[in-house]
Amino acid sequence: MDSDIKTHLINQKIMTQEQYAEAEKQSVADGISVEQAMLLMGLATPEQIGLSMSAVYRMPYLPLKGRTVSRGAKSALSRECAEAWKVFPIDHDPLTNLLTVAVAHPDSAEKVERVCKFFLESYDVAFTISSEPEIAHALSVQFEDVVSGPAGGDKRISTIRIPKSALRQKQHKSAAQTKNLPGDFAGEQSSELIEALISAVSLLVAAHLEANPKSLAKTRARARYCQLLADRLGLAPAERTKTILAAWASGLEEKRGIIKQLSVTYNIENIIFGGEDNEDAGIEKNILAIVRSYEALEEEFAAESRDVNAVRRNLLVRSTIAVEHQDLLETFLQVLMDEQFLGNLNQTVGTILIVDPTGTVISEIEGPLGRAGYSVYTVMSVDAAMVSMKKISPDLVMAHAGSSARDMLHFCKEMKKDSATQAVPLIVLLNESSDVRGAEFLRAGAADFLPEPVDLELLYLRLEKELVAKEQPAGREGVTGSLADMSFSDMIQVLSAGCKSAAITVSRGNETGRLFMRDGNVIHAEVNDVAGDKAFYTLMQWAEGDFSMTECRDYPEPTIKSSTMSLLMEGARLVDESLKP
Repeated sequence: MDSDIKTHLINQKIMTQEQYAEAEKQSVADGISVEQAMLLMGLATPEQIGLSMSAVYRMPYLPLKGRTVSRGAKSALSRECAEAWKVFPIDHDPLTNLLTVAVAHPDSAEKVERVCKFFLESYDVAFTISSEPEIAHALSVQFEDVVSGPAGGDKRISTIRIPKSALRQKQHKSAAQTKNLPGDFAGEQSSELIEALISAVSLLVAAHLEANPKSLAKTRARARYCQLLADRLGLAPAERTKTILAAWASGLEEKRGIIKQLSVTYNIENIIFGGEDNEDAGIEKNILAIVRSYEALEEEFAAESRDVNAVRRNLLVRSTIAVEHQDLLETFLQVLMDEQFLGNLNQTVGTILIVDPTGTVISEIEGPLGRAGYSVYTVMSVDAAMVSMKKISPDLVMAHAGSSARDMLHFCKEMKKDSATQAVPLIVLLNESSDVRGAEFLRAGAADFLPEPVDLELLYLRLEKELVAKEQPAGREGVTGSLADMSFSDMIQVLSAGCKSAAITVSRGNETGRLFMRDGNVIHAEVNDVAGDKAFYTLMQWAEGDFSMTECRDYPEPTIKSSTMSLLMEGARLVDESLKP
């Protein structure tokens, strides 16, 4: 908590110095913020904290508790973006097209504004101030209901609205400090701003491609390879950002008008559509071209795309970029080899078939399950499910009852009658309004039923109970290697881009370090009695040694809050400094 807010709370006699000290101790012991500790201990109310923040930051405070958020405000900013940026859309005035957003710190407003300037849309934005716990609670309450489109899917991310104008509440920053656009990011927060920008664009593209899962999967893979190649080449931050944004935006080639809007700061349109003589695109265009050449090879010759030598031969025949820039080709081949090598870490835990006539559950859990190591197939009808079961032989079926609960009950009974499918566990997702109760599904042979909305942690535990006890595929004991063959930073980049979870042990002589990644994010590092960011930077400077990786399900308490990109950028700077004479 800002020391000025602490002083204000004490001067206003909301709490004493001793009480604040107790809240600080509680926050450290429980791993929560000081504001959360204050609220739990009853030392202050959300309103008292909010008013103190308002007085210090000179931004208006509006209580969030009990506030009914308009549909327009919800549709203006997705929950994913709101949670990532720790902001909350309060209201949207359709007459003035003004969107009011609560932020937990003035820097958050700065970040949102600078990211938003990347787009051209018609909303103006005003900011208010609230504490992080109040914003988090409001998000959990107000975003429980979903704005559904014709197909029943979650449409919030498809209507991300971004302002054209500057902030209306900006007393805390001068105009001169807010002129820089994303291409000019600098300073400690640059990596966070870039990540927020990439996240916003990826959500926008995902929304437009949600009806075409194959295209979306291809675009995600393209963005991952472009990111890894840009990182491996050591591109400058602006070049790296342009490369990744162009890779995502290329998924919208048929909607060039949207791409044109995305080209306000970075010349993305020229990278995607520019001719051979386009000097502005440069390395970014070449990276995208070589990745797309590999995509075409993968579609036509799936087997050969897994053989690095075959990839080299084919790309040298198919791609002029590969011929003209063989150093770029070799770097890309190294990325493929590293990804294949580390891919042995997360062999598929099991195959899951999701039956979801509405499409709502698919949009919520398909991505998280895939990142958790499951091979996921989806169908939208009972008839298609019966056909798919015989083709893919799933280890488990998840059925969304929804408004067709009777059909799902019949499906459950048919599964258990068929000798080929009766042994496959079935988990039913059931909402409160269903006309079929969970007990009826259990009597029909279902393994379990879970309520909606889906609690992912509960779902993972249930899946582990059904699937993890099965015999594990070969190679699940982990991956070992040498830092001489794969550098520490390359390893982290590949695991991060693939959203992998792992426990990594690194040894050098008598020294041993440990690092934990969860869903692609570094959460803890330790070496030589040092933990957190400093331990990560120490490991990053090890050029020699051995490493071993295993899958991880039990994680230590997080000691690292910085993003993986921030860690790698700062670590690279420290390595560079250590090499200077």
